Amino acid sequence: PATSFADWRSYTTGLAAGSAPDVMFVYDADPAFGISGTPTFTDALAGSPSVVGMSTFMNETVGIADLILPATHPF
Repeated sequence: PATSFADWRSYTTGLAAGSAPDVMFVYDADPAFGISGTPTFTDALAGSPSVVGMSTFMNETVGIADLILPATHPF
């Protein structure tokens, strides 16, 4: 099922409040760009000691990751 924007806002607020995991893995998504409001997803990720980004293209979320991994592309 699709995740609503309200669910993402709630998740971002929870991360900013201190429930960030030790390692955040973001695969082929850009929540730093797509989730607006305060706190921003970028601010919320600051509480996570390690951020891993895996994507076919550079984006805002991958740009703030501690480790960037390439994702395969069908072409």
